[in-house]
Amino acid sequence: MPVQVVEQERWEYSTRDETWSVLVTQDSVVQQTTDDKRFEGLAERLQHAVRTVLATSEHDRLGVVQRVGLRYVDVVRPRDGENFRHYLRPGLHGTADEVYRTGTHRQHVESKGRTQVGDDISCTMIVRIVLNNQGFSLPPDLIGGAPKRVALESLGKLLTLIDMDHFLKRTFGPDAECIVARAYEMHDHVVETFHEHMVTETAIELWK
Repeated sequence: MPVQVVEQERWEYSTRDETWSVLVTQDSVVQQTTDDKRFEGLAERLQHAVRTVLATSEHDRLGVVQRVGLRYVDVVRPRDGENFRHYLRPGLHGTADEVYRTGTHRQHVESKGRTQVGDDISCTMIVRIVLNNQGFSLPPDLIGGAPKRVALESLGKLLTLIDMDHFLKRTFGPDAECIVARAYEMHDHVVETFHEHMVTETAIELWK
């Protein structure tokens, strides 16, 4: 089958330091940041962005919302003498390094399932653990439009990305406050999963 290319207009608004941005297309509003210190600040900006776009496009009166989601990407850079297994729980370790030639082991682990957020059982969470030594601090699908981020100087060093994508797909009213309330609930589920099922106590203590 021939590849079909569909062009779509996109508007991008960013802060002066380029660490926060909002991408707007004809059917989506995406807020991105590489400077997320507390979720409360992110949620406040998200609510403002969604409310503004809904009002300007008149979707606050005529439209609906069909998807709300959060995606977090964390980079694990082991200290000297350690590897990613010091930071991730045993179920995420993959095949032993001894199976492969030294320095060639790469890994991609993906888990996907339905979650319950509040009374809503129609959420989905995808968790990916990906190793690379090309210096990629983001998954390939996010690199092109990502905000400015700190250079890691890690080309040739093995990086581990923890990519957590949690989203809700159903139709509900175009209410910015409701959208952010759902985002808070999904955020809590992501945080619990990250701390209780993915990273080790050693990692949590080191990252405090």
